[in-house]
Amino acid sequence: MQISKQEIEAIKQSHDLVTVMESKGIALKRQGKQLMGRCPFHEDKKPSLSVDPIKGFWHCFGCGAGGDVLGFLSKIEGKSLPMLLQELKGNGNGTHPAPSAATTPNGSVRQTHDSDDRIPLSPRLFKLLSRVVEFYQGIFTKDPKSQKYLEGRGICDVNSFRDFGVGFSNGSLLDALPPEGELLADLKALGILTAAGREFFDDCVVIPLFDLTGAVSGLYGRRITEQACREPVEPKPQHLYLPGPRKGLVNWQAAKRSSTILLTEAIIDALTLYDQGFKNVIPCYGVQGLSSDHLVAFEQFGVKEVLICFDADEAGKAGAASVANRLAEKGIACSVIILPDKDVNDYFLRHTPEEFEALVKAAHPLTPIRSDAIASRAETVFEPTDAGFRIGFADRIYEVKGIHRQGVQMRITLLCMRGGSPLDKGPLYLDALDLYSARGRDRYAQQAALQIKAREELIRDDLLRLTQRLEKWEKTPSSETPAEPSPVVKAAAEKFLSNPDIFSELLSDLDTLGLVGEETIKLLGYLVCTSRKLSDPISLLIQSRSAAGKSACMEALISLMPQEEVRRWTRLTDQALFYQPETALMHKLVAIEELSGMGGAAYSIRSLQSAKMLILAAVMKDPIKGEMKVKEQKVKGPTSFLISTTKPQLDEEMKSRFWIASLDESVQLTQRILERQREALTVEGYLKDKKKEAVILKHQAAQRLLRPLLVLDSAAPTHPFVSQSLWARRDQPKVLSLVRAITLLHQYQREIKPITTDEGEVTDCLKITEQDWKFAEPLVAHLMESASDIPAPSRTLYREIQTVARARMTGLSQSSGEIGFSRRELCEATGWSLWQINTYLRPLLDHEYLWVRQGRKGKEYRYEIPS
Repeated sequence: MQISKQEIEAIKQSHDLVTVMESKGIALKRQGKQLMGRCPFHEDKKPSLSVDPIKGFWHCFGCGAGGDVLGFLSKIEGKSLPMLLQELKGNGNGTHPAPSAATTPNGSVRQTHDSDDRIPLSPRLFKLLSRVVEFYQGIFTKDPKSQKYLEGRGICDVNSFRDFGVGFSNGSLLDALPPEGELLADLKALGILTAAGREFFDDCVVIPLFDLTGAVSGLYGRRITEQACREPVEPKPQHLYLPGPRKGLVNWQAAKRSSTILLTEAIIDALTLYDQGFKNVIPCYGVQGLSSDHLVAFEQFGVKEVLICFDADEAGKAGAASVANRLAEKGIACSVIILPDKDVNDYFLRHTPEEFEALVKAAHPLTPIRSDAIASRAETVFEPTDAGFRIGFADRIYEVKGIHRQGVQMRITLLCMRGGSPLDKGPLYLDALDLYSARGRDRYAQQAALQIKAREELIRDDLLRLTQRLEKWEKTPSSETPAEPSPVVKAAAEKFLSNPDIFSELLSDLDTLGLVGEETIKLLGYLVCTSRKLSDPISLLIQSRSAAGKSACMEALISLMPQEEVRRWTRLTDQALFYQPETALMHKLVAIEELSGMGGAAYSIRSLQSAKMLILAAVMKDPIKGEMKVKEQKVKGPTSFLISTTKPQLDEEMKSRFWIASLDESVQLTQRILERQREALTVEGYLKDKKKEAVILKHQAAQRLLRPLLVLDSAAPTHPFVSQSLWARRDQPKVLSLVRAITLLHQYQREIKPITTDEGEVTDCLKITEQDWKFAEPLVAHLMESASDIPAPSRTLYREIQTVARARMTGLSQSSGEIGFSRRELCEATGWSLWQINTYLRPLLDHEYLWVRQGRKGKEYRYEIPS
């Protein structure tokens, strides 16, 4: 009787080479990816028989014999290959009956096969099984159903899911497969599909079993929904394995890295312990599920002690005793941990890792195992920050900000994250709470645990340790907490604020800093910066040509302000202001070097000036409920802005909210600036430069001494404002704020009187004087002139044309007074660049101060001054 090649292949696959050799008394030990033993075909003193369990081949380096499982059986039993094949075929081992229900050692029902021999995996099936595992792992990350099941059992750490290779089978594998073909047959041979073509692990959390080379050798499934049916039917199994004997281990690396192992009854129990920080855990497969793979791994990696943690029922206790006896025969010390609850998973729903550690010590006081859960309670990170400090417990990191202690309250803003840094973009949770409130701590722990996937009990304990830390912690100085000024600097600041001629001293100090001339701009700029302390601060836009000194002017003014109260930016993105901390811009000076740097943030700047608050409503997904919701982000003012620009034309919105000031671009001031630049090389210049630091420190201290007082004037109605223009509605508030700033700067020279509101609130108040109004008049006049529709540089250019260029240009009709000129002629006459001429000529043309006489179609443009 002939046997086909297909039948021979089926017989080979139904007989595992390693199992067959061990049944013939050959002891095999792993060396790398191979197994080694003594060859039975010659006197083998040193193991020379090499077995490849994956490929199913063996070879002896001593006698040279080798082959597959059939060749081994033929040689060791002394039978011809045809005779051996007939016997093996007659045993019926080449066929594989359909799955049937059987009971697992722990009493649950699982799918198994009538034959106790599992098909040895060929390299092709090994690869296919790995691909199935990867597919299930991908489903696990996408389908929240399985994660919710595990989280409901207290297993939350995504690192635990990754390390155990957890997957989920939701029936979608069939959708990814062809309707028929070799792939379906292979999946049925593996047991992934049933004989009827359904997924064997459907609706199961799936965890792979690995051999000691790291290759997938089996699968375990835990059904996540209980069967609900009133009619008597055969129950669906809750625990499933691939057919045949268990092959492989879960978390076998634990034996490699530790000589002491925790051994659990079930895989879910091992995953629970791992999630709680006990990493050196390996599961059995039920109370009688200690396999030869466990023993091989323990022997190969030198495990010295095993702590057995089986269920608390009678079967678990009996199984633990049986396992302890088997391990003792191998010379491995054993201790049995007695659980007060049903099983490990149920235990950790009610107890902490510290309590489990106590059970371990009770089982064996000298046990050297140290759980990572205990280490997770130790402080691993502590570093001060500008707003508080950062502290860590294991992989849970907390950033503490906004610390406020008052009476029986300790309020903080607390950011909780996993991984150590917000830049990691891992899960995080941010909220404010009172650490002295048990209800506040419980609420925070509950929400943070859901958000960052950690145990609620751990976070609750972290909050208690954090409270103890805060009670002992002293806030360290930061960039937002200026150092106390020296007595000399403080005395100089108080003297400055008490000086009746305070503005003369201010102008002298700014001259020392190198800001020549520009007395009006100096005073305006300083008052604008000071107005940040008011409820209605002023904003200033300095407008001039390039090289006129805008940057130097801003540098000098900013240097005199406390740096913790200045926000200086080169450019703002559209949403930059909306994502500032809520109070980061309150009573601050924001300096932007160039108007074009505002970009799309111009709208948010105008809104902050008008409403003194920004509110951003953004739609985002609730990380807990998965629902879309609106979240508000608030940024509070008031805020003062200092900006410069070379643009000749400003939009009306900008002009209505900013005072516009123009720099002196005269030849006379240019000569003075050049002289000062040369003076820097002299002894006098050097000595003046040495005074700069003292001037800066004095003014910064003075600004810190200024109190943000209420400034009022009962005589304000007697100071009418020109009201013919609609712009008066915007300009008068700016004038009033300027006068308030003048008064505020004189607070060390004025009487501060308290006023009481109808509600009984007392507020300190300064009164504006007539002297303050008179001092403001020339400043306001300058600002009103700068607010003209014709920019200051254009007005300067027009005067140049009238006074200098007229005599040098050739006109079409001198008698009529109409003078014609080109842009080139204008550049030569004024010394301005062509860019400046083009830029500042346009407003004069728009307002018909100049006419275009001819141009276009290749002709030179020529202009004239109307008579």
